[in-house]
Amino acid sequence: MLLQRQEQLRQALPKEVSDDIAKYPENYADAESFRIYHAKSRFRATFTTIGATVAAVCVLCPRLAPNGRQLIR
Repeated sequence: MLLQRQEQLRQALPKEVSDDIAKYPENYADAESFRIYHAKSRFRATFTTIGATVAAVCVLCPRLAPNGRQLIR
């Protein structure tokens, strides 16, 4: 599947550009921006997960047990 996608992208680009990418892939990769992008994503995902968990507990706790201590037991 990945090889098919690479071939599609190669055909979508002009011949000179695709040949240049094949010869010098390091000119088209920006590892530092990729690392920063994923670090921000991990940060946001962590806080989104924490927020969703706190919200779910606040909503579900009163519905599942009239007393929060019973739910913990």
